[in-house]
Amino acid sequence: MNVIICLRDIAEHPFTRDGKESSPITYDANCLEEICGACAMLVNGQPRQACTALVDELEKPIRLEPLTKFPLVRDLQVDRSSMFENLKRTKCWIPIDGTYDLGPGPRMSSEKQEVGYTLSQCITCGNCLEICPKVNENSHFVGAAIVSLIYFFPVFWIILTAFKTYEDALAVPAKFFFTPTLENFAQVFSRAYSAGGPTVNTGFTLYFFNSLFISGVSVLLALAIGTLAAFGFSRYPLKGNDTYLFMILTTRMLPAIVVIIPIFIMFRVTGLAGTYLGIIALYTVFNLPFAIWMMKSFFDELSPDVEDAARIDGSSDVRVFFKICLPQVLAGLAATAVFGLILTWNEFLFALLLSGVETRTVPVAMSQTIGGDIGVRWGLLAAIETLFLIPVIIVTFALQNQLLRGVTFGTIKR
Repeated sequence: MNVIICLRDIAEHPFTRDGKESSPITYDANCLEEICGACAMLVNGQPRQACTALVDELEKPIRLEPLTKFPLVRDLQVDRSSMFENLKRTKCWIPIDGTYDLGPGPRMSSEKQEVGYTLSQCITCGNCLEICPKVNENSHFVGAAIVSLIYFFPVFWIILTAFKTYEDALAVPAKFFFTPTLENFAQVFSRAYSAGGPTVNTGFTLYFFNSLFISGVSVLLALAIGTLAAFGFSRYPLKGNDTYLFMILTTRMLPAIVVIIPIFIMFRVTGLAGTYLGIIALYTVFNLPFAIWMMKSFFDELSPDVEDAARIDGSSDVRVFFKICLPQVLAGLAATAVFGLILTWNEFLFALLLSGVETRTVPVAMSQTIGGDIGVRWGLLAAIETLFLIPVIIVTFALQNQLLRGVTFGTIKR
Protein backbone atom coordinates (compact mmCIF):
# COMPACT_ATOMS: atom_id res chain seq x y z
CA MET A 1 0.00 0.00 0.00
CA ASN A 2 1.35 3.41 -0.96
CA VAL A 3 0.72 6.91 0.34
CA ILE A 4 -1.77 7.77 -2.39
CA ILE A 5 -4.06 4.90 -1.36
CA CYS A 6 -3.92 6.16 2.23
CA LEU A 7 -4.78 9.67 1.07
CA ARG A 8 -7.69 8.31 -0.95
CA ASP A 9 -9.07 6.51 2.11
CA ILE A 10 -8.63 9.63 4.22
CA ALA A 11 -10.48 11.70 1.58
CA GLU A 12 -13.36 9.20 1.62
CA HIS A 13 -13.60 9.36 5.45
CA PRO A 14 -12.48 12.89 6.42
CA PHE A 15 -12.25 12.84 10.22
CA THR A 16 -9.76 14.48 12.57
CA ARG A 17 -7.83 12.66 15.32
CA ASP A 18 -10.57 13.74 17.71
CA GLY A 19 -13.21 12.05 15.56
CA LYS A 20 -14.70 15.27 14.25
CA GLU A 21 -15.88 15.37 10.65
CA SER A 22 -13.71 17.54 8.41
CA SER A 23 -13.48 18.56 4.75
CA PRO A 24 -11.71 16.09 2.41
CA ILE A 25 -7.99 16.62 1.97
CA THR A 26 -6.88 17.90 -1.47
CA TYR A 27 -3.90 16.52 -3.38
CA ASP A 28 -2.86 15.84 -6.98
CA ALA A 29 -2.88 12.30 -8.35
CA ASN A 30 -3.70 10.76 -11.71
CA CYS A 31 -1.99 7.60 -12.88
CA LEU A 32 -0.88 5.88 -9.61
CA GLU A 33 1.90 4.27 -11.68
CA GLU A 34 4.80 6.77 -11.64
CA ILE A 35 3.89 8.12 -15.08
CA CYS A 36 2.13 11.48 -14.68
CA GLY A 37 4.26 13.08 -11.93
CA ALA A 38 1.21 14.77 -10.41
CA CYS A 39 1.51 13.34 -6.89
CA ALA A 40 4.90 14.86 -6.07
CA MET A 41 5.10 15.98 -2.44
CA LEU A 42 7.38 15.87 0.59
CA VAL A 43 7.19 12.46 2.26
CA ASN A 44 9.03 12.51 5.58
CA GLY A 45 10.88 15.61 4.34
CA GLN A 46 12.02 14.02 1.07
CA PRO A 47 10.59 15.14 -2.32
CA ARG A 48 9.21 12.12 -4.13
CA GLN A 49 6.11 10.81 -5.82
CA ALA A 50 3.56 9.57 -3.33
CA CYS A 51 2.58 6.63 -5.54
CA THR A 52 6.08 5.16 -5.12
CA ALA A 53 6.20 5.70 -1.34
CA LEU A 54 5.24 2.35 0.21
CA VAL A 55 3.83 2.74 3.71
CA ASP A 56 5.58 -0.36 5.07
CA GLU A 57 8.99 1.05 4.08
CA LEU A 58 8.51 4.52 5.55
CA GLU A 59 9.53 5.73 8.99
CA LYS A 60 6.56 6.23 11.34
CA PRO A 61 4.85 8.54 11.86
CA ILE A 62 4.58 9.51 8.19
CA ARG A 63 4.78 13.26 7.60
CA LEU A 64 3.26 14.64 4.36
CA GLU A 65 3.95 18.21 3.24
CA PRO A 66 3.42 20.13 -0.03
CA LEU A 67 6.35 21.10 -2.26
CA THR A 68 7.85 24.36 -1.06
CA LYS A 69 9.07 25.78 -4.40
CA PHE A 70 5.56 26.27 -5.84
CA PRO A 71 2.57 28.36 -4.67
CA LEU A 72 0.33 26.45 -2.27
CA VAL A 73 -3.27 25.96 -3.37
CA ARG A 74 -4.55 23.97 -0.42
CA ASP A 75 -3.37 21.09 1.78
CA LEU A 76 -0.96 19.06 -0.41
CA GLN A 77 -1.93 20.67 -3.71
CA VAL A 78 0.46 23.19 -5.31
CA ASP A 79 0.30 25.28 -8.48
CA ARG A 80 3.03 24.14 -10.90
CA SER A 81 1.69 26.05 -13.90
CA SER A 82 4.76 28.34 -13.96
CA MET A 83 6.96 25.33 -14.71
CA PHE A 84 4.70 24.22 -17.55
CA GLU A 85 4.49 27.71 -19.05
CA ASN A 86 8.28 28.11 -18.96
CA LEU A 87 8.70 24.77 -20.71
CA LYS A 88 6.19 25.85 -23.35
CA ARG A 89 8.04 29.12 -23.82
CA THR A 90 11.30 27.28 -24.51
CA LYS A 91 9.48 24.69 -26.67
CA CYS A 92 10.48 21.86 -24.34
CA TRP A 93 6.83 21.01 -23.72
CA ILE A 94 4.37 20.74 -26.60
CA PRO A 95 0.67 19.76 -26.81
CA ILE A 96 0.12 16.05 -27.31
CA ASP A 97 -1.20 14.66 -30.57
CA GLY A 98 -4.74 13.35 -30.29
CA THR A 99 -7.19 16.21 -30.39
CA TYR A 100 -5.82 17.47 -33.70
CA ASP A 101 -3.09 16.57 -36.18
CA LEU A 102 0.21 18.32 -35.49
CA GLY A 103 1.70 17.16 -38.78
CA PRO A 104 4.94 15.28 -39.29
CA GLY A 105 7.82 15.96 -36.94
CA PRO A 106 11.40 16.73 -37.98
CA ARG A 107 13.43 13.94 -39.53
CA MET A 108 15.72 12.33 -37.00
CA SER A 109 18.26 9.57 -37.15
CA SER A 110 17.77 6.46 -35.03
CA GLU A 111 20.66 7.51 -32.78
CA LYS A 112 19.06 10.90 -32.05
CA GLN A 113 15.71 9.22 -31.46
CA GLU A 114 17.28 7.02 -28.79
CA VAL A 115 18.80 10.03 -27.04
CA GLY A 116 15.58 12.02 -27.40
CA TYR A 117 13.50 9.21 -25.92
CA THR A 118 15.72 9.13 -22.84
CA LEU A 119 15.34 12.89 -22.39
CA SER A 120 11.58 12.69 -23.00
CA GLN A 121 11.10 10.41 -19.99
CA CYS A 122 10.98 13.49 -17.73
CA ILE A 123 7.44 13.58 -16.27
CA THR A 124 7.63 17.22 -15.10
CA CYS A 125 6.94 16.38 -11.47
CA GLY A 126 8.98 19.27 -10.03
CA ASN A 127 11.05 17.18 -7.62
CA CYS A 128 14.29 18.34 -9.23
CA LEU A 129 13.35 21.98 -8.52
CA GLU A 130 12.52 21.06 -4.93
CA ILE A 131 15.94 19.46 -4.47
CA CYS A 132 18.00 22.09 -6.33
CA PRO A 133 19.63 24.46 -3.80
CA LYS A 134 19.73 27.26 -6.37
CA VAL A 135 15.93 27.49 -6.50
CA ASN A 136 15.01 29.32 -3.30
CA GLU A 137 14.26 32.80 -2.04
CA ASN A 138 17.55 33.13 -0.11
CA SER A 139 19.89 32.02 -2.90
CA HIS A 140 22.57 34.44 -4.09
CA PHE A 141 22.36 33.01 -7.64
CA VAL A 142 21.39 35.97 -9.84
CA GLY A 143 20.18 33.89 -12.76
CA ALA A 144 20.77 33.98 -16.49
CA ALA A 145 18.57 37.03 -17.01
CA ILE A 146 20.69 39.28 -14.76
CA VAL A 147 23.94 38.00 -16.26
CA SER A 148 22.57 38.68 -19.75
CA LEU A 149 21.61 42.22 -18.74
CA ILE A 150 25.17 42.86 -17.55
CA TYR A 151 26.57 41.75 -20.90
CA PHE A 152 23.91 43.76 -22.75
CA PHE A 153 24.58 46.99 -20.83
CA PRO A 154 27.30 48.31 -23.25
CA VAL A 155 24.91 47.83 -26.16
CA PHE A 156 22.15 49.52 -24.16
CA TRP A 157 24.45 52.46 -23.44
CA ILE A 158 25.28 52.85 -27.14
CA ILE A 159 21.58 52.93 -28.01
CA LEU A 160 20.94 55.40 -25.18
CA THR A 161 23.77 57.68 -26.36
CA ALA A 162 22.32 57.71 -29.88
CA PHE A 163 19.34 59.70 -28.56
CA LYS A 164 21.42 62.23 -26.59
CA THR A 165 22.58 65.68 -27.61
CA TYR A 166 26.29 66.42 -27.84
CA GLU A 167 26.24 68.00 -24.37
CA ASP A 168 24.28 65.11 -22.79
CA ALA A 169 26.64 62.54 -24.29
CA LEU A 170 29.65 64.23 -22.62
CA ALA A 171 27.89 65.05 -19.34
CA VAL A 172 29.63 64.07 -16.08
CA PRO A 173 28.13 62.26 -14.25
CA ALA A 174 26.46 60.34 -17.04
CA LYS A 175 22.80 61.08 -17.66
CA PHE A 176 20.26 58.27 -17.60
CA PHE A 177 17.30 60.65 -17.83
CA PHE A 178 17.31 63.27 -20.58
CA THR A 179 15.22 64.72 -23.38
CA PRO A 180 15.70 62.35 -26.36
CA THR A 181 16.48 63.71 -29.81
CA LEU A 182 16.61 62.22 -33.32
CA GLU A 183 19.17 64.74 -34.53
CA ASN A 184 21.98 62.17 -34.49
CA PHE A 185 20.04 59.80 -36.75
CA ALA A 186 19.32 62.65 -39.19
CA GLN A 187 23.04 63.55 -39.27
CA VAL A 188 23.92 59.99 -40.22
CA PHE A 189 22.68 60.72 -43.74
CA SER A 190 23.41 64.46 -44.06
CA ARG A 191 25.60 66.72 -41.92
CA ALA A 192 28.29 69.38 -41.90
CA TYR A 193 31.87 68.12 -41.67
CA SER A 194 33.17 71.31 -40.07
CA ALA A 195 31.81 73.97 -37.74
CA GLY A 196 29.70 76.38 -39.78
CA GLY A 197 30.21 74.37 -42.95
CA PRO A 198 27.48 73.39 -45.43
CA THR A 199 25.31 70.32 -44.90
CA VAL A 200 26.12 67.61 -47.44
CA ASN A 201 24.94 64.09 -48.16
CA THR A 202 27.15 61.57 -46.35
CA GLY A 203 26.39 58.63 -48.65
CA PHE A 204 25.51 56.33 -45.75
CA THR A 205 22.54 54.93 -47.68
CA LEU A 206 25.02 53.50 -50.18
CA TYR A 207 27.31 52.26 -47.40
CA PHE A 208 24.47 50.41 -45.67
CA PHE A 209 23.48 48.85 -48.99
CA ASN A 210 27.10 47.81 -49.60
CA SER A 211 27.34 46.15 -46.19
CA LEU A 212 24.06 44.29 -46.71
CA PHE A 213 24.84 43.26 -50.29
CA ILE A 214 28.48 42.25 -49.78
CA SER A 215 27.84 40.41 -46.48
CA GLY A 216 24.70 38.64 -47.72
CA VAL A 217 26.12 37.47 -51.05
CA SER A 218 29.47 36.36 -49.60
CA VAL A 219 27.83 34.41 -46.76
CA LEU A 220 25.40 32.69 -49.16
CA LEU A 221 28.26 31.74 -51.51
CA ALA A 222 30.36 30.46 -48.61
CA LEU A 223 27.39 28.43 -47.32
CA ALA A 224 26.64 26.92 -50.73
CA ILE A 225 30.24 25.96 -51.51
CA GLY A 226 31.11 25.05 -47.91
CA THR A 227 28.05 22.80 -47.47
CA LEU A 228 28.82 20.83 -50.62
CA ALA A 229 32.49 20.52 -49.65
CA ALA A 230 31.60 19.50 -46.10
CA PHE A 231 29.24 16.79 -47.36
CA GLY A 232 32.01 15.45 -49.58
CA PHE A 233 34.56 15.41 -46.77
CA SER A 234 32.04 13.71 -44.47
CA ARG A 235 30.58 11.09 -46.79
CA TYR A 236 33.37 10.55 -49.37
CA PRO A 237 36.65 10.91 -47.43
CA LEU A 238 39.82 10.90 -49.51
CA LYS A 239 43.22 9.57 -48.62
CA GLY A 240 44.68 12.23 -46.38
CA ASN A 241 41.27 13.67 -45.61
CA ASP A 242 42.39 15.14 -42.29
CA THR A 243 45.41 16.75 -43.97
CA TYR A 244 43.19 18.52 -46.50
CA LEU A 245 40.90 19.76 -43.74
CA PHE A 246 43.89 21.04 -41.78
CA MET A 247 45.23 22.84 -44.83
CA ILE A 248 41.83 24.53 -45.27
CA LEU A 249 41.87 25.56 -41.63
CA THR A 250 45.36 27.07 -41.89
CA THR A 251 43.99 29.80 -44.16
CA ARG A 252 42.26 31.23 -41.07
CA MET A 253 45.21 30.88 -38.73
CA LEU A 254 47.10 33.95 -39.96
CA PRO A 255 45.78 37.36 -38.87
CA ALA A 256 44.46 39.67 -41.56
CA ILE A 257 47.30 42.17 -41.13
CA VAL A 258 49.82 39.48 -42.17
CA VAL A 259 48.13 38.55 -45.46
CA ILE A 260 46.86 42.00 -46.45
CA ILE A 261 50.01 42.99 -48.39
CA PRO A 262 50.03 40.06 -50.89
CA ILE A 263 46.25 40.29 -51.22
CA PHE A 264 46.49 44.04 -51.90
CA ILE A 265 49.13 43.49 -54.60
CA MET A 266 47.07 40.70 -56.14
CA PHE A 267 43.97 42.91 -56.24
CA ARG A 268 45.87 45.74 -57.94
CA VAL A 269 47.35 43.43 -60.59
CA THR A 270 44.01 41.78 -61.39
CA GLY A 271 42.03 45.01 -61.26
CA LEU A 272 39.72 43.76 -58.50
CA ALA A 273 40.52 46.58 -56.07
CA GLY A 274 37.48 48.69 -55.33
CA THR A 275 35.01 46.31 -57.03
CA TYR A 276 32.09 44.32 -55.65
CA LEU A 277 33.44 41.17 -57.27
CA GLY A 278 36.79 41.45 -55.52
CA ILE A 279 35.52 42.15 -52.01
CA ILE A 280 32.75 39.52 -52.26
CA ALA A 281 35.22 36.90 -53.52
CA LEU A 282 37.62 37.76 -50.67
CA TYR A 283 34.91 37.51 -47.99
CA THR A 284 33.67 34.24 -49.51
CA VAL A 285 37.15 32.74 -49.24
CA PHE A 286 37.44 34.29 -45.77
CA ASN A 287 34.28 32.48 -44.57
CA LEU A 288 34.75 29.22 -46.48
CA PRO A 289 37.01 27.35 -43.98
CA PHE A 290 34.64 28.18 -41.14
CA ALA A 291 31.63 27.00 -43.18
CA ILE A 292 33.32 23.74 -44.19
CA TRP A 293 34.38 22.82 -40.66
CA MET A 294 31.05 23.78 -39.13
CA MET A 295 28.92 21.94 -41.68
CA LYS A 296 31.15 18.86 -41.67
CA SER A 297 30.54 18.44 -37.94
CA PHE A 298 26.77 18.51 -38.58
CA PHE A 299 26.95 15.96 -41.42
CA ASP A 300 29.13 13.69 -39.27
CA GLU A 301 26.30 13.55 -36.70
CA LEU A 302 23.80 12.17 -39.22
CA SER A 303 23.26 8.44 -39.46
CA PRO A 304 24.18 7.03 -42.90
CA ASP A 305 21.57 4.25 -42.57
CA VAL A 306 18.75 6.39 -43.95
CA GLU A 307 20.93 7.50 -46.85
CA ASP A 308 21.84 3.90 -47.68
CA ALA A 309 18.15 2.93 -47.61
CA ALA A 310 17.35 5.75 -50.02
CA ARG A 311 20.09 4.65 -52.41
CA ILE A 312 18.75 1.10 -52.33
CA ASP A 313 15.35 2.52 -53.34
CA GLY A 314 16.97 4.15 -56.36
CA SER A 315 17.73 7.68 -55.14
CA SER A 316 20.76 9.38 -56.63
CA ASP A 317 23.46 10.98 -54.50
CA VAL A 318 22.14 14.42 -55.43
CA ARG A 319 18.64 13.50 -54.29
CA VAL A 320 19.99 11.98 -51.07
CA PHE A 321 21.83 15.22 -50.35
CA PHE A 322 18.93 17.60 -51.03
CA LYS A 323 16.01 15.48 -49.78
CA ILE A 324 17.49 13.60 -46.82
CA CYS A 325 20.69 15.18 -45.52
CA LEU A 326 20.12 18.88 -46.09
CA PRO A 327 16.76 19.08 -44.25
CA GLN A 328 18.40 17.55 -41.18
CA VAL A 329 21.16 20.17 -40.97
CA LEU A 330 19.04 23.31 -41.37
CA ALA A 331 20.00 24.25 -37.82
CA GLY A 332 23.66 24.00 -38.79
CA LEU A 333 23.06 26.20 -41.83
CA ALA A 334 21.40 28.81 -39.62
CA ALA A 335 24.21 28.78 -37.05
CA THR A 336 26.91 28.96 -39.73
CA ALA A 337 25.09 31.76 -41.54
CA VAL A 338 24.73 33.88 -38.39
CA PHE A 339 28.36 33.49 -37.34
CA GLY A 340 29.58 34.09 -40.89
CA LEU A 341 27.38 37.18 -41.19
CA ILE A 342 28.71 38.63 -37.94
CA LEU A 343 32.33 38.06 -39.02
CA THR A 344 31.77 39.67 -42.43
CA TRP A 345 29.51 42.44 -41.13
CA ASN A 346 32.12 43.67 -38.64
CA GLU A 347 35.23 43.25 -40.84
CA PHE A 348 37.25 46.47 -41.14
CA LEU A 349 40.81 45.99 -42.41
CA PHE A 350 40.07 44.34 -45.78
CA ALA A 351 37.20 46.75 -46.41
CA LEU A 352 39.42 49.75 -45.57
CA LEU A 353 42.25 48.85 -47.95
CA LEU A 354 40.49 46.96 -50.74
CA SER A 355 37.15 48.74 -51.20
CA GLY A 356 36.61 51.88 -53.23
CA VAL A 357 34.40 54.91 -52.77
CA GLU A 358 31.43 53.12 -54.34
CA THR A 359 31.99 49.83 -52.50
CA ARG A 360 32.79 51.22 -49.04
CA THR A 361 31.05 49.49 -46.12
CA VAL A 362 29.70 50.95 -42.88
CA PRO A 363 32.70 50.07 -40.61
CA VAL A 364 34.97 52.06 -42.94
CA ALA A 365 32.52 54.95 -43.18
CA MET A 366 32.20 55.06 -39.38
CA SER A 367 35.86 56.05 -39.13
CA GLN A 368 35.00 59.28 -40.96
CA THR A 369 33.01 60.47 -37.96
CA ILE A 370 36.17 60.57 -35.82
CA GLY A 371 38.20 63.78 -36.06
CA GLY A 372 37.57 67.04 -37.88
CA ASP A 373 37.00 70.50 -36.47
CA ILE A 374 34.09 69.41 -34.28
CA GLY A 375 35.91 66.45 -32.71
CA VAL A 376 34.48 63.02 -31.97
CA ARG A 377 30.70 63.11 -32.27
CA TRP A 378 29.79 60.41 -29.79
CA GLY A 379 26.04 60.73 -30.35
CA LEU A 380 26.48 60.44 -34.12
CA LEU A 381 28.83 57.49 -33.72
CA ALA A 382 26.33 55.78 -31.42
CA ALA A 383 23.50 56.42 -33.91
CA ILE A 384 25.48 54.76 -36.71
CA GLU A 385 26.28 51.79 -34.48
CA THR A 386 22.62 51.47 -33.47
CA LEU A 387 21.53 51.34 -37.12
CA PHE A 388 24.42 48.99 -37.83
CA LEU A 389 23.15 46.55 -35.16
CA ILE A 390 19.61 46.28 -36.53
CA PRO A 391 20.17 43.87 -39.49
CA VAL A 392 22.22 41.42 -37.42
CA ILE A 393 19.65 41.49 -34.61
CA ILE A 394 16.82 40.87 -37.08
CA VAL A 395 18.62 37.91 -38.69
CA THR A 396 19.56 36.44 -35.29
CA PHE A 397 16.00 36.69 -33.96
CA ALA A 398 14.54 35.30 -37.20
CA LEU A 399 16.81 32.25 -36.95
CA GLN A 400 16.89 31.93 -33.15
CA ASN A 401 14.99 28.62 -33.03
CA GLN A 402 17.35 26.99 -35.51
CA LEU A 403 20.34 28.79 -34.01
CA LEU A 404 19.76 27.38 -30.52
CA ARG A 405 19.59 23.84 -31.91
CA GLY A 406 22.54 24.52 -34.19
CA VAL A 407 24.98 25.63 -31.50
CA THR A 408 24.02 22.65 -29.29
CA PHE A 409 23.90 20.04 -32.08
CA GLY A 410 26.16 17.12 -31.28
CA THR A 411 26.77 18.10 -27.65
CA ILE A 412 25.29 14.76 -26.52
CA LYS A 413 27.64 11.95 -27.40
CA ARG A 414 26.06 9.11 -29.28
